Amino acid sequence: MVASCQIERILGRNATKEAELRLETPVPLVRVGLILQAVIDICPEYCLFQASIGSRSFRRLRLTALTQEDCWFITSVVQEVFCNKFGGTYEMGKLTHSKRKKTTRMRIHQRLEELELVR
Repeated sequence: MVASCQIERILGRNATKEAELRLETPVPLVRVGLILQAVIDICPEYCLFQASIGSRSFRRLRLTALTQEDCWFITSVVQEVFCNKFGGTYEMGKLTHSKRKKTTRMRIHQRLEELELVR
């Protein structure tokens, strides 16, 4: 998932575009943060953030590598929220893996609701 107008600057040489989501309403950065916070709260084993300074690497969460399926899952959760709450529609591709990890997905959406109430 890429949130940028300059996709060619972000994608590597081997990356392919699988879907393109057009948003009816721009998503405020704080809302993207809440979505990711809900994922972190429900799936603490996912290492979503990594920062490097020189040769030192700092991770926010445990040093557990995400599998390709985990990446697809997280991306599909974000896409679901973008479609449901911000009028997102697919110009290319479609939502995939929306039936996987149904219980976890439901818990993430519930946690997001809780976080938005506090905000």
